[in-house]
Amino acid sequence: MSSPRTRPTRRPIALAVLVSSLTVAGTVGCAATAAPEGPVLTEDVARATPAPTVTSAAEGSEAETCTAFGDVLTIVHNADAGFVDGRMEEQEQLGWYRLATRVLARIPSPDEGAVAEALAAVSDAAPAVTQGAAGAPGIGSEEWNLAVNDLATACAAAGYDLAAEGFTGG
Repeated sequence: MSSPRTRPTRRPIALAVLVSSLTVAGTVGCAATAAPEGPVLTEDVARATPAPTVTSAAEGSEAETCTAFGDVLTIVHNADAGFVDGRMEEQEQLGWYRLATRVLARIPSPDEGAVAEALAAVSDAAPAVTQGAAGAPGIGSEEWNLAVNDLATACAAAGYDLAAEGFTGG
C-alpha cells in the first residue's frame, strides 16, 4: 500500500525588480549586483497600480513603453528560470522567447527620443517570430543584451524603471 502523495507547499513569489540599469549575463538569466535604489513595490502596491491603457501600438508615452517592456522581461525571466531549474526544456524556453518577440512588437513607442530609439534597437535584435513558426528569436544574443541595457538606461533617464515579475519555481 502506498502513501498518498502530498503536494509540496509553495509560497507564491512576487518579484518586482526595479532597476535603473539592467545587466544581462550570458544567454539566460539576468543579474543585478546591488539592490535597487528607491521604493520597492510590494505585492499590494503592484496590484493597486493600474497598467497604462494603450490605444494604439503606433503611439505611446515613455511610461507606456517602459511599463510594457516589463511584460517582455517577465516572460524572458520566467522562461530562463524554468530552463535553468530544469523544469522545462530548451524547446519550451524558445517558445516563450518567440511569444516575447510578439509581445515586444506590440509595445507602443513614443514618436522620438532615447526611449523610442532604444526600443527600436531591442525590436531589431529580436524581431517578432510569427506564431507557429519555429524561428530562432534573438533574445539572449549579445545584440539583445546591449539593446536591453540601453533601453533600461533610457527609461531610467526618462524617470521610469523597468520591472519584471518572477513567479515560477518555488
